[in-house]
Amino acid sequence: MIGFDSLDVWRGTWFTFGPQNRLNFFLRFKKPKPLSSRSKVKADSVPEGTLTQAELVRRANEIFETQAIEESQRVSKFGKIKPIITAENWGKRLVAVGGVLYSGNWKYFADFLDAFLQARFGGDWTEAQTKLDPIEKHPLTLWRTRALIYAKKALMGAPQDKGVLPNGSMAAYFGFAYDLYVVDHNNNLDDRLLQRLKNREQFQGARHELFAEATCLRAGFTVAHEDATDPSRRHVEFIATDPQSGIRLAVEAKSRHRPGVIAQFGAPEAEDQADFKFSRLVNDAIAKQSTLPLAIFVDTNLPPRRARNFFGEPAPKPVATRYLKAIIEGFRKRNGGHDPYNLLVFTNFPHHYGRDDERDPRRDWIAHIAQAPVLTVPNPDVLLRLATAAELYGVVPNTFPIPNAVT
Repeated sequence: MIGFDSLDVWRGTWFTFGPQNRLNFFLRFKKPKPLSSRSKVKADSVPEGTLTQAELVRRANEIFETQAIEESQRVSKFGKIKPIITAENWGKRLVAVGGVLYSGNWKYFADFLDAFLQARFGGDWTEAQTKLDPIEKHPLTLWRTRALIYAKKALMGAPQDKGVLPNGSMAAYFGFAYDLYVVDHNNNLDDRLLQRLKNREQFQGARHELFAEATCLRAGFTVAHEDATDPSRRHVEFIATDPQSGIRLAVEAKSRHRPGVIAQFGAPEAEDQADFKFSRLVNDAIAKQSTLPLAIFVDTNLPPRRARNFFGEPAPKPVATRYLKAIIEGFRKRNGGHDPYNLLVFTNFPHHYGRDDERDPRRDWIAHIAQAPVLTVPNPDVLLRLATAAELYGVVPNTFPIPNAVT
């Protein structure tokens, strides 16, 4: 899709999960299934049994074909990340994340995510949160509490296994928990990032960095963090590498702080007063002066109705609003007709602006692929793949995979 002035502007709009994707106690989404690589079974390699060899081969090959299709569907829905590694044994559900094995009595994957988040943040951190006044508590603690209250009220008197549509707090909590799992399972969570996530005041920026890393992993990139303790220069968040092409990108993540929002000091501003001053954030990312092509993820942190002015309304062909156009053209003008970045992705996840009694507010994203970058990327499709992977945020598995078998 081509936007204004021959600039590639990609547009997406999220809506909260449809009726078929309800929360079951905590969360319930469509069921992913385990997948394996395409294989074929030869008839003369199958031992004799209750089924004829030809019938056994036919059934096995049907399963392999189904698994190949399901793997493609899994990647399309959740990105190019590892599948859930799980098994049931000794009366427990086992889940492997990176090199760590977790066990519990989780019925749904969302139940595991809740336990996983608390395990990664630590028992001491969780216990300390219970002793704080609400105004001092971490946003995650507040989201979880509100999600539990909402779910309990919504499920009161409902049949067993009935799902509920998530409100903003529930979507925020599990969207974050799944990003945490994706990063830890596919790349091992950076300890410095974890410490920032646990810090109430640093959480907002760290959360957006976690989203950016999870997005790169979903797009099929590998991620390597730089040595932030090196004082000789400023460092980008991380380096993302496309294994197929070998293209390396410097990645920066910036989030717009607003008074009274996500643990920030002050009284919340009126909705129509939320500004679109994002150039400073982009400038700060550019100032890192990486020698690699640059991808910048910007969290606008706007109330949902105000966000429509910046992102525009959904349309088959994306069109940049005058606000976005001013930002892009301003940077090009100040840089001698060149774009000082290669990819600019604006997102808005307004979970925290929603009321506890209403569904999760609409989310938006829009991306600009630079047409006149200072540093070129040999294959621009790599940038497109990274940009569109941002749309996978918030798509969380509901159930654990069910193994296939030849019967």
